[in-house]
Amino acid sequence: MKVKSLINVKAIMSFLTGTLIFFALYLTSLYSYLLFHGLAEMFSIAVAFGIFMIAWNSRRFLENSSFILIGIAYLFIGIMDLLHTLGYKGMGVFSGYGANLPTQLWIIPRYIESLTFLAFPFLLRSRVKPGFIFSCYAVVTAILLGSIFYWEIFPVCFVEGAGLTPFKKTSEYVISLILLGSIFLIYKRRREFDPGILRMLVASVALTIGSELSFTFYISASGFSNMAGHFLKIASFYFIYKALVEARLQKPYDLLFRELKQSKEALEESEESEERFRLSFEKANIGMCLVDLNGHLFKVNIQMCGIFGYSKEELERMHVNDLAHPDDLDKSPGFIQKSIHEHIDGSTFEKRYFHKDGHQVWGLVSSSLILDAQDNPLYFISHVQDITERKLMEETVRRRTQALGERVKELNCLYGLSKLVEKTGITLRELLQGTVELIPGSWQYPEITCARLIIEDEQYSTADFKESLWKQVSAIMVSGKQAGVLEVCYTEGKPESDEGPFLKEERNLINALSDRLGRIIERKRMETELIKAKEAADAANRAKSSFLANMSHELRTPLNSILGFSQIMEMDSDILSEQHLEFLEYIKNSSDHLLEMVNDILDLSKIEAGKIEIEKKPFALDAMLSRLPSTIQSLMNKKKIQMEVNVDPDLGVINADETRIKQVIYNLLSNAVKFTEPGKRIGIEAYLKDSRSVIEVWDEGIGIAEEDFEKVFDPFEQVGQTDTVKPEGTGLGLAISRRLVEAHGGSITIESKKGAGSRFIVVLPGMIAYGKGKAGKTKVKTRGGKEGLKGQGNILVVEDNENNLKLITSVLEHAGYTVYAAASGKAGSKAAGEKDFDLILMDIQLPEMSGIEAMKRIKKKDERGASIIALTAYAMKGDEEKYLAQGFDGYISKPIDIKKVLETVKELLKQ
Repeated sequence: MKVKSLINVKAIMSFLTGTLIFFALYLTSLYSYLLFHGLAEMFSIAVAFGIFMIAWNSRRFLENSSFILIGIAYLFIGIMDLLHTLGYKGMGVFSGYGANLPTQLWIIPRYIESLTFLAFPFLLRSRVKPGFIFSCYAVVTAILLGSIFYWEIFPVCFVEGAGLTPFKKTSEYVISLILLGSIFLIYKRRREFDPGILRMLVASVALTIGSELSFTFYISASGFSNMAGHFLKIASFYFIYKALVEARLQKPYDLLFRELKQSKEALEESEESEERFRLSFEKANIGMCLVDLNGHLFKVNIQMCGIFGYSKEELERMHVNDLAHPDDLDKSPGFIQKSIHEHIDGSTFEKRYFHKDGHQVWGLVSSSLILDAQDNPLYFISHVQDITERKLMEETVRRRTQALGERVKELNCLYGLSKLVEKTGITLRELLQGTVELIPGSWQYPEITCARLIIEDEQYSTADFKESLWKQVSAIMVSGKQAGVLEVCYTEGKPESDEGPFLKEERNLINALSDRLGRIIERKRMETELIKAKEAADAANRAKSSFLANMSHELRTPLNSILGFSQIMEMDSDILSEQHLEFLEYIKNSSDHLLEMVNDILDLSKIEAGKIEIEKKPFALDAMLSRLPSTIQSLMNKKKIQMEVNVDPDLGVINADETRIKQVIYNLLSNAVKFTEPGKRIGIEAYLKDSRSVIEVWDEGIGIAEEDFEKVFDPFEQVGQTDTVKPEGTGLGLAISRRLVEAHGGSITIESKKGAGSRFIVVLPGMIAYGKGKAGKTKVKTRGGKEGLKGQGNILVVEDNENNLKLITSVLEHAGYTVYAAASGKAGSKAAGEKDFDLILMDIQLPEMSGIEAMKRIKKKDERGASIIALTAYAMKGDEEKYLAQGFDGYISKPIDIKKVLETVKELLKQ
């Protein structure tokens, strides 16, 4: 009772002493917070160093490393807290650093402290050399200090004017969670502690948590939360100090007796464990054995007997090498010697053995060295697991993987060959050489593989090719005949597999390559022949185009005289008889028909040669369709045919070649007139459907039989001729129309019945706007007979064809112009140099000097700048633009239209 009262008095005195110390510290804070902070930190630092001194000096008596871990940790915690104190604002020790430095130096020891408590329970039954623990803490502390002072990479913990950073606050919560975890672990091992020491340890950790949480409410250095945090820290250090003092100084024998008691319990547990071990050893479902330090088996279980086919007595008289495969004899002795000398606890390895009946057994061996209390080797305990079936499966997988790898290399080679074939512009020689260079990387031993390809006495080979005994050959067949061979060689020998020096996959690959090369060579030769054929076809097309151009010139030149003089005679109709006028009409109609035929043949030939030019530009489709009927008015008047036009005013703007679309609709309308009997009707309907323009041209004519629908689009085909309707024409209009529509991406179809009229439906894409067309009526300007075309001026006509020269001279003189003539380009150039002309009409095809060269010479010398008109029978599409680009001021094609010639001349003379 007396002892208990003394303990109570001692506890009361300790409480009062602590209260007085805390109160004194509080009073110092009223005077100077810097003084309070320094005293509080120095007190906790002194306690930390005291904890280290007690733990370090009693390390020889410690059976585990847990308390020495605490002692060493608090030494480095005290050092960091000392730096924190010296770095505090106002101390003036670390110049150039702000409030962030002491905050960083605060958070580092708190992490060290929390992680130390977390590790503490795991070392209660372990022994670690104190020097190793000390070194670890020293290295970690040095790195952390370096991260602040040297590398300056430690996260910012405090920002002036803003306060604690998120990292600092988060760290306080993380440290608190770690400390909670350490309390849980310590409590789980509570049986290994004296109850009083356990309470102090838990109290110390709990107070540390309280201290950390106080600092999360930090407002200012002198705030209540800051002060409370320091008081809780002092109390935490005090309790850990008390726990260590009582454990190592005041109650050492209590601890010793506790450890002796635990040792006795451990001995009893050991005897139970030995019995459990014996049972486990005998009943284990894998082979187990004990091996002495010389490699002799002295104890085995029944599973070992099953693995090797020997009895226990036989095995326990054998050495480990008596069972081993010859290639693995060194594995066990080598492991034994190394383990003994280096005290290796254990190792696992695979080893081949022989069964008693002679077949091979694979074993997975796990062996551990058993030591006595003085760390002297006693024997080995080994586990042996029969993995023969697994190794057989692995070998099967290895073989299949190898086969797969060879297959992948084969596919890569074939893929590389395909890429070569697809390469644009690659020649056959380049392809064959590239194929040879692909081969070595696809064989089993690429470093010693070379290849050669022989095709019709031409060789392609790798740079290091040489003949050898290890050779593969495969014939290359082209068009059913052997054209060459493919050879693959090893430059040196390799151990033969079951399949020979070359794998089955490699034999398949060389055959696949030679077969593929044969087909490639055959195809390349066909391509070469096709290219030659294409070049021949292109030459023929060029010859055809040249022929057509010349034919156009040769036909248009006489037509120019026929049509031109017909027009002059028609202008003087008042002096001709009715019969002469009738004859003149026959001449004109025949000439028009011939000119139409020439134009159609030229158009069709260009379409078929793929040279038709489609110049798409936006235009108002409704306006164009509304003007078009006037172009065939004279044809309708002759046959007394009426036309109905129904064009949607919102048809809009389409992106297409207006000239070509006009040509298509004109062809359809003229056909409608030709195949419709007098007194009946034709018409145009145009509307939008699914964002496409639809144009329908219909008639009440003779109609078309269904079987002739496609025939009407064939060149030179005319169907539907009757006794009353015998149309003239080339039979090319519809063929040209379909091709022109398809060139726009559209279509043209027919709806018709024999004797019930026809309807041609044209569908065109390219709509770009709705309702923007202005389809107003077209006004036709008229001139008052000859008076409207009268003019004045000196005109030079350069023309080598006498009839054409006479025609043009007559036309111009009839219009009132003064005309001079020249029969060659040289003469025209000379005449232009000797006299000033207001206008020059220049033929292109001239003797001695072309019209183009003559034009350039005249323009170079002529200071007045007389306009020069190109006058030519070459009337291919694009010619006008070509001649204008070369310097001509105007363009007139033959056969000439007298009215157009006079209008062109008058317009240029005005300029």
